[in-house]
Amino acid sequence: MNYCPGCGLARPAVADVNYCPGCGGSLNPAAPIHANLSGWWPRAGATLLDGLIVMVLNAPTLVLALAVAAGGGLHVQTTVAGHATYTLSHEMKVVAVIAGLAYLASALLYAPLLLRREGRHNGQTWGKQALSIRVVRDSGAPVDLGTALLREVVAKLVILTALGFVPIVGGFASFVWYLWPLWDSSNRAPHDMIAHTHVVKA
Repeated sequence: MNYCPGCGLARPAVADVNYCPGCGGSLNPAAPIHANLSGWWPRAGATLLDGLIVMVLNAPTLVLALAVAAGGGLHVQTTVAGHATYTLSHEMKVVAVIAGLAYLASALLYAPLLLRREGRHNGQTWGKQALSIRVVRDSGAPVDLGTALLREVVAKLVILTALGFVPIVGGFASFVWYLWPLWDSSNRAPHDMIAHTHVVKA
């Protein structure tokens, strides 16, 4: 029995099936992956959904920080000149650091750890899974941790954040970056080009 080189799923017995029902990858060299590309709206929806999921994952530390702040951890004092000054208690500083580290860890690890899953959900975050799309490597190999980190952390966080500090054009960097698939011939964003990936229908 033959198996999909992308996700390992058994290939359908029907001879004219060109794309894997599990990962969306091409099963036929004559049927390029471009014919099965995801549109921009599912990609945008998955990105927004993943952002909401990361926020929900961080809800406990956020609630803790708000509780400590309301309990006196954040003291606001108005000066004679009418300016407000803020003083953080030691507990508030500790909670703020914990909340910040928790958010950073989830933002860095959420997508890479999910994308590198084995089997039928390889290349999918929970957002992409809900929108029935997935990331596939141009080589046809499954998405591994290295590819996921390159795409999600190096490209999206490090490079895009650095572009944000470029004078004049920096403010438009994220806007142009995420709209790029609209005019790219193979619906890729810059992070797809950097990681040699495409986003396809699952």
